[in-house]
Amino acid sequence: MNSLKTLYEPRVLSLRSEVENDHVLGEILAADASPVLVECFLLEWFARTPYLAQPTARWSRRAAEQCDKLGLEAIARSFREHAAHDEARASLVLRDARTVAQVVCIRSGVSIDVAMLVERPTVVMRAYRVLNEEVLGADLPLGYAAIQYEIERVTSALSLALLIQAQRVLGADVAERLPWLRKRAPLGVERAALHAETLAQILEASPEAAEPLAEIGAGALDIYRHFLRECVQAARASARAITGERSSSNPRSSRPELMA
Repeated sequence: MNSLKTLYEPRVLSLRSEVENDHVLGEILAADASPVLVECFLLEWFARTPYLAQPTARWSRRAAEQCDKLGLEAIARSFREHAAHDEARASLVLRDARTVAQVVCIRSGVSIDVAMLVERPTVVMRAYRVLNEEVLGADLPLGYAAIQYEIERVTSALSLALLIQAQRVLGADVAERLPWLRKRAPLGVERAALHAETLAQILEASPEAAEPLAEIGAGALDIYRHFLRECVQAARASARAITGERSSSNPRSSRPELMA
């Protein structure tokens, strides 16, 4: 792993730090975050994630086929194992989205159509797919490993932070009903470790690949940073709409009581 730490990691550490310490995301993870805002962020993140994840199994199989052609049998086998697990991920995260929508409806009386959220990919979301397609279209399966390494790292860390936040702000009963979120952190750590091992093997054999691999990984990370910001922006708008509807439905909450 020394080659990964010395040749690859220094090229992406700065951007990783920016993503992990983004003040926009910090609003969701703050100790005094509004429960409605946290619910809305989880809903947006859960509902939008399948668009990013749905092609992953196909991408992993393509990467495996390209590795076969390069004689990288062990790496090809690893990609095929990932593909087998990726098939069910989109449906699992949508279950969590529906659960949060139910919680919002019960607490706020506002009905949210998860299907509508799923059907509106943004330019940033499309850019993530385009990056993966371009990397694989250029026969760069090892670049695909860099993309997956960075995304697995950031999503596993974020999942753990959001699980803790859900337990604190929304309650342990709600967090317990989010199986995808609960499983995502340990799964991401495991998969990031596998991709790290793949990258280390590549760099041991071809140290000159560090710069292009880091550029690809950083590109994916930057897109994901903008994706998270979009989720926060959408969550803010939804939270304002929900609290506004709740206030307008209760006149006493929108103006002070007259003192006798």
